[in-house]
Amino acid sequence: MIKDVFGEGIRLSEETWNDIVKKHPEVKSLKSEIALTISHPEVIIKSVYDARVTLYYRYFPTIFKGKLLVVAVKRLSQQEKYIATVYITDRRKGGEIIWPRR
Repeated sequence: MIKDVFGEGIRLSEETWNDIVKKHPEVKSLKSEIALTISHPEVIIKSVYDARVTLYYRYFPTIFKGKLLVVAVKRLSQQEKYIATVYITDRRKGGEIIWPRR
């Protein structure tokens, strides 16, 4: 379980991790960066496709010479959230910013 910037626990099951790595093998070695993105994001954006999903973004100069790591977190209930997917991108998606870094 990883604590996010709000102090809430977010789980990542082994099964989900294996699915993520199959789709995005480039993130396999980035577990510490994933935890950092969740605990210290630069911005969190609400998904325009699913109101239960929030996208945690953090820039890493060491990922492909400077890219954003995105961790998509899905809320199942008031107490339960899990990492749905992780990917690398060069720009943010649209959507409502729900947490700016201060």
